[in-house]
Amino acid sequence: MWAVWARVILKALTNEPVSEAIMLQRALSRATWGLEVAFTSVWSLGELAYAFRRPQTLWRDPGRQRLREDIEAFGLYKEFPGEVQEVRVAAGGRLVLDNPYRRPGEARARDRVVAWMARPAARRSRHVVVVCHCYGVPFAGFMQRLFGLGQLHGVDVVYNVMNHHYFGSYVAWPGAGLASPRLSDMVHSFRSAITGLRSLTRSLVATFGYDSVSVLGYSVGGQLALHLANCHPLRRAVLYCPVVCVRQTCSELGVMRYATPLMAGALGRVRRDFDMDDLAWLDPLAHEPATDPARMTVVAQRNDVMVPLAQVARVRARHPAVEWVEHDGTHLVPSRWGELTRLVRARLEPELDELRPVAAADATAPPVRRPER
Repeated sequence: MWAVWARVILKALTNEPVSEAIMLQRALSRATWGLEVAFTSVWSLGELAYAFRRPQTLWRDPGRQRLREDIEAFGLYKEFPGEVQEVRVAAGGRLVLDNPYRRPGEARARDRVVAWMARPAARRSRHVVVVCHCYGVPFAGFMQRLFGLGQLHGVDVVYNVMNHHYFGSYVAWPGAGLASPRLSDMVHSFRSAITGLRSLTRSLVATFGYDSVSVLGYSVGGQLALHLANCHPLRRAVLYCPVVCVRQTCSELGVMRYATPLMAGALGRVRRDFDMDDLAWLDPLAHEPATDPARMTVVAQRNDVMVPLAQVARVRARHPAVEWVEHDGTHLVPSRWGELTRLVRARLEPELDELRPVAAADATAPPVRRPER
């Protein structure tokens, strides 16, 4: 009996198209779906409790009008002085830059740009992959193992850390404070994250002379990756279970599907300026991409509770040329993991005809240790 189950599990993990493996994958997906529902409910309760720890933020939003005017005048992707900076990589691969984003009327930045860089011992191309993590898990080692990025050959990989996720930018847990009932703060946080990612990308190109850039984004990192594809011509963009609509996620995640309508209705009666549609300013699909949609790959999980398939499908509806891949897993537990990692590596590694020889001194640059965080 154990031998039979071992054979079935092995076939499932190796993606062989046999009925036993398919049945096991579906059973595992149903089980993890239930766990994901429970986890999402608990997590959303925690987010609500943290967001409402300061009730005074509910009654007024003094920055909303100024933010609205700034976006109307300069757009979501407002350019800031000093976006191109010199990148200095510290021991262990850590790099820190100034985030050029400034809120209207403020002279100082509130955020930084933090990332981890992994360089191979011998570079074979002037290409870099920028990785954007999921909410609450800003660990380069996790992203590296989940997507098999340690097996990319001769390519520099930079793991961006979103604001409210690097050490010192949160109080309770990584990501705490990103969501806020004061919607202007939430828009500012995302706008700052977009500006920081754009500055990181431009700075990497200017410092290391890369010929091309690719991006990999998971969940909320997929949202950032979509914005980067709008701002910068990318060689490849791989979006795994991306948050496409922040407003929809805030309205449907766990218990928020019940809490958000009640909160919006109550605040709408107290404050005339409260409008959940303010989050529509963050919609990446409302802008024309600087990246060819045919160079985008979207991977969706059919049993995803956090970012339902219908939300992810908006990318394909907006850009029919994207490569679309569906699996039977959930947001937290992918199915056909081996196939997923092979797909990601195949899309992110430059083709032979895209490679340009690097200078001998550059090709043998001392490697940065791959991050284990």
